[in-house]
Amino acid sequence: MKKDLCLSSDTCQLLVDRVLHSSFRNQKSIYETVEKCPAMFSLFKKAVDFTGLVSLLSDDDESLTVVVPTNFAFERLPIQTLENLFNNKTALKTLLANHIFKGTLDRTVLDALDGQIIQSVRGSTYEVKISNDEVYLCFFASGKEKKIRILKATPARNGIILTTDELLG
Repeated sequence: MKKDLCLSSDTCQLLVDRVLHSSFRNQKSIYETVEKCPAMFSLFKKAVDFTGLVSLLSDDDESLTVVVPTNFAFERLPIQTLENLFNNKTALKTLLANHIFKGTLDRTVLDALDGQIIQSVRGSTYEVKISNDEVYLCFFASGKEKKIRILKATPARNGIILTTDELLG
């Protein structure tokens, strides 16, 4: 797999050529993988369905990294906030756009990006930090640094899923 790393002043952008060997052709798309795991991802799937992002997360012509929050991440929100979010397509789509990155950010790439800034499709920026062999995406909220730990990486036909128990702001 050929990787080109283009650094700009504040943003690190990653261009990854797609790998087309047979082991990837048999994998499920990001959306199909999420769909097959309702115990962990039913609320994320519901959000994707509601906001119309199914085609993006199913598209074989895309190479994406999606930081997929578990049900627990959504359930940590106050119930009224959660209800309001799922009744506001624009706000929910904005939140989900923070979780989607162009390119496949697997562990090798994330290790190379330690200390660098990556940008979501929404334009939000996150610093990649590797600490004690754990991967974190860090950002500032309310004047404090927030570290979101990546729990698991799951390859998909059109990219990779990075699972977390928190929502990216």
